[in-house]
Amino acid sequence: MENLIKKTQAFSKRFGLLPRGSKIIVGVSGGPDSVCLLNVLNRLREIYNLEIIIAHFNYGLRGKSSDKDEQFARELAKKLRLKIIVKRGQNFSVDDSNLENKLRDARYKFFEEVRKNKKFDLIAVGHQRDDQAETLLMRILRGAGLQGLSGMRPKSGKIIRPLLGISRKEILKYLDKNNLDYR
Repeated sequence: MENLIKKTQAFSKRFGLLPRGSKIIVGVSGGPDSVCLLNVLNRLREIYNLEIIIAHFNYGLRGKSSDKDEQFARELAKKLRLKIIVKRGQNFSVDDSNLENKLRDARYKFFEEVRKNKKFDLIAVGHQRDDQAETLLMRILRGAGLQGLSGMRPKSGKIIRPLLGISRKEILKYLDKNNLDYR
């Protein structure tokens, strides 16, 4: 088994992210991190007896490009023989100063709705090690005190981040080595 998968397994074991028999909603944007996450979890599916559903949120902010992301996620689901649930945007405005937070909140609300409706256990998202560093830097720049300087946790409630120990460079190398497309 490949190094990135072994590393993800070790990280997941350390933090109890993939209990055997788990039912997991995988958030897939179509970008490299989420495509890698889906591929890794799909390859670990039999080992851990996982049930996987893809969830994709199309914000509709980038016109045809957003629709192409959705189509890519749908085709990926079809290729892997996985069910996909898609939600389309809710009148978001690119001029909104708090847009990033609103998009994140809407995405996580959607993932949680899918998890509850399908009676699944967990929501997996593709945050990786470089995102962790960026999160800490942003919190420092916003003037967070010592308590506010913690990074993302590998598990927060029902949300798991199996790639948090993997760098973007490792992800891109894995995708290239396995001829995996992404948007």
